[in-house]
Amino acid sequence: RFERAPACEVPYLCGCCTQNCEFGNQDPSPTDQTLTSFHDGVDVPQDRVTKFFSTEVTNFVLSIKGRILIAVVLVVWLVPAIVYVTKLEATKTAEQFLADDHPLQYSITILNNEFPVSSQDEGLPVYFVWGVDTLDQSGVNQLMDPQFIGEPVFKEQFSFTPQCQRKLTEACNDLEFTRADNRTALLKQDGGFSIV
Repeated sequence: RFERAPACEVPYLCGCCTQNCEFGNQDPSPTDQTLTSFHDGVDVPQDRVTKFFSTEVTNFVLSIKGRILIAVVLVVWLVPAIVYVTKLEATKTAEQFLADDHPLQYSITILNNEFPVSSQDEGLPVYFVWGVDTLDQSGVNQLMDPQFIGEPVFKEQFSFTPQCQRKLTEACNDLEFTRADNRTALLKQDGGFSIV
């Protein structure tokens, strides 16, 4: 049994219940009664858990064989733990949740490994195409066939005239000049690019 504060001592109560109150101060307290019974040799009733720990576990821990067994188990556990702790190192790559051959993992691997993360890194190859209008993506399923991205739709009004060839040559010369000048083309958020 645990001692509880008497209800009549709770603040803001009228105090009219102090007489014959079973929760009032007991003299002697339950703790004092138990201590007196213990000193007088009266057996105090114990539950099974208390009895198990006060007899079986305590006797095992205090015996020489028990201490040796505990020390051996501790050493057997500590040695591999220390060996494996010395092998710990920081992760070098993000944790991979999918199998290597999963279609989504292909995309994640490409994004993590194939694209530069800084403007100081080597730029991606850029391909300029003239005469293509849009890309027909009917039947495209990147999860099943990541190589097939669609069929190009060519502009009917595009003609490879001498004037068109001159403009293409000028564009190629500008790009070659950019490369020779060691400047970098940076991709903007809107999809365009700027020469820096």
